[in-house]
Amino acid sequence: MEVMIETCCGIDVHQKSIVFCILDGPLDTNNPKKIQKKFGTTTLALHNALDWVVKNHVTHVFFESTGQYWLPLFNIFSDSNLVLALANLQTWS
Repeated sequence: MEVMIETCCGIDVHQKSIVFCILDGPLDTNNPKKIQKKFGTTTLALHNALDWVVKNHVTHVFFESTGQYWLPLFNIFSDSNLVLALANLQTWS
């Protein structure tokens, strides 16, 4: 698979926690560095998560839209300069 983004973040959204996984590496690598971190779902925790993502030079963020738990995260992250991609995996079957 061709690498198209040097630093991106995938997010797994749950009711009580959100897991972030950053992949970071040059475009010519097939072995990017993987950084994972779990945050809570309070407003303060979501702002801390945004700060952490930005501090790690992420440019693109991908997350799922299961249930309603993604909405607060999306609202906070949408005020940033990040490229956001929201996926609903139920529509891909």
